[in-house]
Amino acid sequence: MRYVLLVLLLPCIACASHEAHWAHDTLTIAPTTEGLSASQTWRLYDARWERRQAERRRVCAMLYDLQPVPRQVDCEGCTAAFVASPLRTDGDCLPTVDPTFVALRAVGVAPDATGTTTWFDVGAGWEVHGHTEDAWDGLLPVVVPADHAWELLVPTETSVSRSRVPAPPDML
Repeated sequence: MRYVLLVLLLPCIACASHEAHWAHDTLTIAPTTEGLSASQTWRLYDARWERRQAERRRVCAMLYDLQPVPRQVDCEGCTAAFVASPLRTDGDCLPTVDPTFVALRAVGVAPDATGTTTWFDVGAGWEVHGHTEDAWDGLLPVVVPADHAWELLVPTETSVSRSRVPAPPDML
């Protein structure tokens, strides 16, 4: 009888909800015939991600179209800047209204001899977002991972199954 009960509960355990405790984002900027396209991918990880930062700890991901509109360039070393209006377009996380994911107001791009630095303004002024060794010349796309991850103050509930294999980083 105990074994039957255990077998019946196993499928429920595999489909249980999980909490994301860490968030990391990547910014992608690409030229288009109309100007720029820009997106931000948020990957959410479980509490154990902090130790080894393994991709297998990814719980879910969300893709936001930043809907860029050019603006005055006023960040340090920037050659381009745009107003951002994040709009979620894809993802396997439950819909969330966590302000962290839509707080971005502006993005600045600063290419230099070592690559490209991106600046974010979330309402408190410009701060460095990330750096990549790829130099952005305005003609080719550039992908810039954040220099740091954010610990979510309130864990975000997700519905991704533990048995699910995370998508490769280039999938979202």
